[in-house]
Amino acid sequence: MNMLKKSLSIGLNEFFEIIPQANQCCSKAAFSLQRMKLQYDFFAWWNVILVNSFYSHYGDEVKRWRGYRLMAVDGSTAYLINKQEVIDYFGVQNNQSVSVAMGRIILLYEINISSHLLPITCSEQEAVNELIPFYDFDVLAIYDRGYPSFTSIYLHLAHEQERKFVMRSRTGFNREVKDFMRSKDKCRVVHFKAGKKSVTDLAKHGYILTTSGNVEVRLIKVKLDTGVTEVLITNLYDETRYPAALFKELYFKLWGVETNCNLQKNTLQLEAFSRQKVIRKTILKALRAIRPHRKYGRVFKCKRTKGKYQTLTNYKRAI
Repeated sequence: MNMLKKSLSIGLNEFFEIIPQANQCCSKAAFSLQRMKLQYDFFAWWNVILVNSFYSHYGDEVKRWRGYRLMAVDGSTAYLINKQEVIDYFGVQNNQSVSVAMGRIILLYEINISSHLLPITCSEQEAVNELIPFYDFDVLAIYDRGYPSFTSIYLHLAHEQERKFVMRSRTGFNREVKDFMRSKDKCRVVHFKAGKKSVTDLAKHGYILTTSGNVEVRLIKVKLDTGVTEVLITNLYDETRYPAALFKELYFKLWGVETNCNLQKNTLQLEAFSRQKVIRKTILKALRAIRPHRKYGRVFKCKRTKGKYQTLTNYKRAI
């Protein structure tokens, strides 16, 4: 947690020097062995405590938009250690020359509210849909155009108190959006109908719906400086309190999450993993003795040719 930039031996010595009454240090091997026992739950709950503490102490100073905290939602990917156990769980991304272990990252950002590392086969949309019920009621979530779907919209609305959202949509998203884009209207309230896939997806979330089901949303046109017209989908229906002219500036607040992603990858070096195994919540049923003089053949690793550093074992860029 001290953003170690030196060798592990030097880092351990310096760490133990600042501990009161500590008169000895531990070896690199002992440290690595104990670190493997540390469960990832600790960091997840620690982040929850830090976020809650921030809003408890500084919540009154947080900038709001029409009373809402703005939260950008976006995804990215992370290069992982090329070990078979990691590949089996997270999957790989293929290019013309190599297959590289890859994970999907989901970021919920105002401050870094939450981050999730998932298998690459899990789509950003599916991952976010699992998180929507846990959004705070005073949050306005802003999404890019990879996220709109009937399922995601329904999951924002299907609560006693709706979760508010603004989603950038493809101009050909569905018939209602196409009709709106052909019209001269700047905003319009419409109803989206459920499809068979939406009915199936919502059943997985515990909602029983038929193809006659629908959701009410507001469509808003936003003309960019390039002259291109985009369409936003929202459940901020009140045109007096939320006039269409406000939404261009509001949508561009999404890009703060891109800066945060750069911070995590390049400054905090997210991809420089120290753990090389997938964490299972299973119980070790049998202990096996360490057999001396056992040797293994050398495994040659495929390196990616682009990026600021390579995702290799025991590697971290010095700053």
